[in-house]
Amino acid sequence: MKKYILFFSILLLSQISEGIDIRVSLYSSIEINEGMFRLESGNYDLIGDGEVLKSFPKNGSELVYFSFRGSKVRLNYKGSNLGGFEKVELAAKDEAAKFRIRIEEDERVYSGSISLFENEGKLLAVNQVDLEMYVAGVVESEGEPEPNQAYLRAQAVIARTYAYRMRKSIRLAPFDLCDSPQCQVYNSSAYGKNGYDVYKAVFSTRGLILVDSKNKPITAAFHANSGGITANSEDVWSSPVPYLKGKIDSFSLKGRSATWERNIPIEEWLEFVKKSSPGIVSDSAAMKRVLEFENPYREKHLNAAGVLIPYTDIRREFGLRSAFFDGVQDGPSIKLRGRGYGHGVGLSQDGALEMARTGYAYHEILYFYYSDVQLVSVNQLD
Repeated sequence: MKKYILFFSILLLSQISEGIDIRVSLYSSIEINEGMFRLESGNYDLIGDGEVLKSFPKNGSELVYFSFRGSKVRLNYKGSNLGGFEKVELAAKDEAAKFRIRIEEDERVYSGSISLFENEGKLLAVNQVDLEMYVAGVVESEGEPEPNQAYLRAQAVIARTYAYRMRKSIRLAPFDLCDSPQCQVYNSSAYGKNGYDVYKAVFSTRGLILVDSKNKPITAAFHANSGGITANSEDVWSSPVPYLKGKIDSFSLKGRSATWERNIPIEEWLEFVKKSSPGIVSDSAAMKRVLEFENPYREKHLNAAGVLIPYTDIRREFGLRSAFFDGVQDGPSIKLRGRGYGHGVGLSQDGALEMARTGYAYHEILYFYYSDVQLVSVNQLD
């Protein structure tokens, strides 16, 4: 019975959405050479360079194969070559339309339409999907550890805010967002074990985004775990943002990603440090400082012989979970004892979940992690 309730919820959500589409580049981390579509539900037209090649009936299961050769997208349907085209579209004709796409060994399910075309010498796949359906996919893809409505609603609002902000800023590009962590992870439509709860959270917050004091959509940054203190935006990126200020976050101390350790050979560690401070080997006090140090308040720099090395540079060099860590010599290695997971700016997912478990409402979670912001409907901005 739950399966049918979920399907009805998906249909209802799509029908009463704000009517905003988002364009997402799929498989942005790999090069696409060939693949296939399988129709899941709804009605679709297969279009090549503006001409309808095939119309597929509701709930069809037809397979369409495609390949990319010589800047053309070539199609094959039931063993017949349909030709090569500059642009191919699998265009949805109703709200229930869903399709599967398979690239190499990876198969995903999406709502809406998809376009295939050449872009800068590579095949680009762009999913045009209702904003709310996209948000549900992001919430599930970014991780919904348990069906807690306050947590899922907070995650839905920030996913929607980020998407809406990007959609308004780069409309001339062939897509608004990628599907990787560089933007927001969007592995598929939401259809996992907690799919019903995800759609319920998206439905209950539909159209709501966070804006700053100037009524502009915020950069809704989030990460896995702050380690107990969130970061100032200027300590991670280039400039300060009023609503992205670091603060004590005790809710993240119990999270699954609250702490970590990493041992790095001293020779490897010092080789990196010497790049920033060549004179360190002749300064015994400086040597001790870079082999034994504490960082209890999420400082921005490690001081090496008067040269300030950003903790973010160290994190990037060694692929660390965060830029929030202490160091202690451990035999032939330096042991880094870290806190948190991710850049530390904005909302901590582990912290937000702990707040939700404690009884905080979704808007209280958002107002804790983002300073001086308000919840508004996108209709108030268009």
